[in-house]
Amino acid sequence: GEGSITYDSINNGLYLHDLRIRLNPVETMMMIEPEWVGEVSPYRFKGPPPLVTVRGSASPHSAERTNISVSVESKSGMDYDFAGKTLPLDEVSAQLQFTPHRVQLNSVSGRLFGGKIDGNVDISVKPDGAPHKASLYITDMDFAALSRLYTGYEDSKGRLNCSFLWKGDDDNGRKVDGAGQLSITDGNVFVIPFLGPLSTLLNAVVPGLGVSKAHKATASFTVKDGIFNTRNLQVDGTGFTLRGHG
Repeated sequence: GEGSITYDSINNGLYLHDLRIRLNPVETMMMIEPEWVGEVSPYRFKGPPPLVTVRGSASPHSAERTNISVSVESKSGMDYDFAGKTLPLDEVSAQLQFTPHRVQLNSVSGRLFGGKIDGNVDISVKPDGAPHKASLYITDMDFAALSRLYTGYEDSKGRLNCSFLWKGDDDNGRKVDGAGQLSITDGNVFVIPFLGPLSTLLNAVVPGLGVSKAHKATASFTVKDGIFNTRNLQVDGTGFTLRGHG
């Protein structure tokens, strides 16, 4: 790595000037705070360690004077554990801001299953602080690959676009409170497991309608106490539109 560090012995201040270094998160955390290794171990970078740029100031004896910006970039990507599965991300980058009471992750970006993921996270580090907040945007992702990974279902098709904003006190999914929108296009909606029974329903109303290909589905949704709700599910097929809620 390269860069410079200034230490003000009179005011006990540490200043970091555009440090550019390659760091392995787990090895680095072992030196800084071994008890926190578990927090960074889900981030397993592939290829060379990520390029990290650090600038800002801090005081070794006062967290109240912390103001550090960190950028992370890895062209070769990383494997990340989420909801019991491993996501293989490519071209990962993020901007992190450390202040006395918050940690913010801005412009988090990566590629997954042929699509793009972008997001932001705002984490309170005070014991009685406000809930964590996060946003996630998925663009043009291969829905079949995502469905196959998490459900083992092989026949889902289409491209997924989704936005999701939520807040919560920890990483327990059933305590998340949020809302979002999603769409699945260029696929066969009725081969998605939870929408498949609609084919039988449509056939009962109009024989043959249930086998007509539904190529698009859209919905806005809310999440609370582990339950997803939608008031405007819409499925578009050849010659018909199906609307529902639940």
